[in-house]
Amino acid sequence: MNRLSRDIFVERTRELLTRQGCTDVSLSTVLNACDANKGSLYHFFPKGKDELVVAAIQRQAGFAISMNQDFLTRSDSTAEAVFHCLESLAKKMAASDFNLCLPFSAVGAISGDASEELRSACADTLAKLESLFAESLKREGLSAKLAKEIASLIVSTVEGALLQARTRKIATPLKVAATALRSAIEFHTSAS
Repeated sequence: MNRLSRDIFVERTRELLTRQGCTDVSLSTVLNACDANKGSLYHFFPKGKDELVVAAIQRQAGFAISMNQDFLTRSDSTAEAVFHCLESLAKKMAASDFNLCLPFSAVGAISGDASEELRSACADTLAKLESLFAESLKREGLSAKLAKEIASLIVSTVEGALLQARTRKIATPLKVAATALRSAIEFHTSAS
């Protein structure tokens, strides 16, 4: 048996979620992936599977926020950052047989009333991503109101493109979203 830790449970669950989706990850699947028993899981996660899944979603959220922040830092504009991020995601998704990302809105919607904590973690992630883009757009001269609206458009479009790419197993939705978002953002930022 591997030396178990909270981190191993979180990482293996995150990997399972991105490959299989939220509804297909059972307690036994997690325990098998971690080569663990229920007692070990409850040692690190006293509230059980829901607590573990929330931690895994929060880790995935950290990756998403960090990746977007990195593209924003390295790019000359929000439009270019979004374009390059989506192009990168398209390549990574295709290389992973479209099992790399699980849209946060899909997880939140699927969890519904079954897990308010999980729905809330997904909603918080979406809000953080919107805030990240809104701040970048404000630095480019957009009003707070317009920056927030465009940021919401970015996050909604990316989430939808990820869901379509995963469902259809094609990168086209991500590539189309990259081009369309770049044009829309450039239109608004060049007018400011």
